[in-house]
Amino acid sequence: MSNKIVTDPLCNVGPKRWFRGNTHCHTSQCDGDTDPWGVAVWYRDHGYDFLVLSEHNQMLVLKESPGLLLIPGMEITGRKHLHTTALGIEKPIPWEFDHSDKGAILQDHIDAIALADALPILNHPNFMEGVTLSTLLSLNGMGLLEVFNGHPHCHSFGNERYPSVETLWDGVLSAHKQVYGIASDDAHHFQVWGEKQANPGRGWIMVQAEQLTKEHILEAICCGRFYASTGVRLLLLERHQGVLRLHVDAMPDGLSVYDALLFRTSGDSTPEVWIDFISFGGKIVHRQVGLVGEISLDGVQGYLRARVTMVLKGALGAQTRTLYAWTQPIFMQKPDYRYEYRPGHIRSWMLTIQSVWLHQIRGIRKALRYYHTRYFLPLLLRFQ
Repeated sequence: MSNKIVTDPLCNVGPKRWFRGNTHCHTSQCDGDTDPWGVAVWYRDHGYDFLVLSEHNQMLVLKESPGLLLIPGMEITGRKHLHTTALGIEKPIPWEFDHSDKGAILQDHIDAIALADALPILNHPNFMEGVTLSTLLSLNGMGLLEVFNGHPHCHSFGNERYPSVETLWDGVLSAHKQVYGIASDDAHHFQVWGEKQANPGRGWIMVQAEQLTKEHILEAICCGRFYASTGVRLLLLERHQGVLRLHVDAMPDGLSVYDALLFRTSGDSTPEVWIDFISFGGKIVHRQVGLVGEISLDGVQGYLRARVTMVLKGALGAQTRTLYAWTQPIFMQKPDYRYEYRPGHIRSWMLTIQSVWLHQIRGIRKALRYYHTRYFLPLLLRFQ
């Protein structure tokens, strides 16, 4: 007997097109090295269909279109090196949130973005001090997580200090929270290229939508009709008669964006490709070697997603490069949280009341701490 699929980003897809886009980059208006027009032109010339100029705590709008869809957004850059992209905003939103607890700061980010009828993306959780799984689990309303960030300081694959962001993602999914995975390049450097630079083209998403408009792209992202990639292109991604099926293009996508001195591919080199199907607890339930992979959804517990790994061998002693693609989870049971995007309307009046109430409570606490430190404590010390 087939499992009942509760949340499936592949259902009701219909005749839609794939659009390539990046949700996270910076220009010389902030801490990048290239003006906004030049940044947009770079992405246009390299096959991108849409782009978000996500400056720190400011909303950037170009007067003219450079030939690709620009979705307005900003990166809320708060205390404790916590960054959250507000995707699809109409105007700048508050960002000066402070609290001793990281979870409280991130919750403020998410609430402010929700009140602006936009989508929140929690960026690079392994940046600087990092965000723990327990903090992620404490958040309400986190619908999108950067599983891959191309900035060299963001440690997406983990190290001796951090678990991989993919491990954090599986921890959140295993807690029955519906969160979709984003890949971005977080580009800052368009003039100087190197592994230590935050160059463009290292990560993006492929979105399946009816039309290339802000509304259609945001709705598709919210529904999970996209996959994240660092260079792997999928020729087919479908669920049919209880089977999840993928076809991978043997030609890597976007390698032209890498400097030839950093990576060269052999003309007759065939990449190694395998597809991992991952379920509850981050467990690999099936691995298939080759460009085609499929798995039955019967007996799958919790959720199911796929990760494609492509290993390219360099020519003439050049280094080997590993590329990835991540599909979005299909849930076999109702998640505890599911984000809904409703453009033009606040998602819920209950959320509005809750957010206002939380801001009031936190404001009162901050005021009490101030008066305690400024007046009460000196008075107490004077009478000792």
